[in-house]
Amino acid sequence: MKFPNHSGMWIELMINYIDSFDIDINIKQKIKQILVSDDNIKRMINRIGNFSLKPLTIESFFKYLEGLKERYDENYFMDAFTYSINYVDEDSNYIDQFIKFIVVTNFNDINYKTNKMSENIYEVCEELGGLDLCHIREVTIEDSRICIDMF
Repeated sequence: MKFPNHSGMWIELMINYIDSFDIDINIKQKIKQILVSDDNIKRMINRIGNFSLKPLTIESFFKYLEGLKERYDENYFMDAFTYSINYVDEDSNYIDQFIKFIVVTNFNDINYKTNKMSENIYEVCEELGGLDLCHIREVTIEDSRICIDMF
């Protein structure tokens, strides 16, 4: 199966990441089976089809994950893998859930980039480890009030 928009790269890097842990081989195999399952791939294609993530962005995120190994023990990562397996549903995929766990548990690492578009209008995006998490199309400042228009 051909993967559009780098979804194959996500799967390949995720498998390499999982292999880097000293965890039970049966657990590794279970996660890999979920990653390459037809259902997970279909959901990834549907999800990623709306985004144009560059390979550099994907690699940056996995470099960030490698840095997390200095901060956490293997129990943290087992919790992340377990969360991802348990919360996959028809609207998400394994990697989405893994990213969600990492974002929620490392919220202080999120960076916000702003780009001034005009006098009171800014474009804002959230980023974690080089991965764009959320684009907010416009932030308008009106009379000390901030109005956010997301897409």
